[in-house]
Amino acid sequence: MYVNLDYRLALSFLVLLNINLAIINILPIPVLDGGHILMSIIEKIRRRPLDIRFIEYVTTGFAVLLISFMLYVSFFDIKRIPLFRAMFNNTMQIEQSVQPAETPPVPVK
Repeated sequence: MYVNLDYRLALSFLVLLNINLAIINILPIPVLDGGHILMSIIEKIRRRPLDIRFIEYVTTGFAVLLISFMLYVSFFDIKRIPLFRAMFNNTMQIEQSVQPAETPPVPVK
C-alpha cells in the first residue's frame, strides 16, 4: 500500500513540475521559447528581420539576468537549510585586549 502511495505522490509531483516549467518557458523572456515567439511576432509585424546584434545583446542580457536570479534564489534557499544556517549566522567578534598603560620607569638615584 505504501509503495503505491509513494509512486502516485512522486508521479503527481513530476506532473506539477512539468506544468510549472512549461508555463515558465512560455514567458516572453528572450532567452526562453516565449521570447523567441515574441521576436518572431515582432519580425512578422515589421515585415523585416530584427538586427542580429540587437537579438544577441538582448538574449545575452536576459540570460545574465536569469542566471543571476537563479543564483539569488538558490543562495537564500540554501541559507534556510539548518545545516548551512550555522555557517551563515556564525558571527565572530574580535575583542581587543586592553593592556594597562605602562608607567615610565622611575630613575634610581
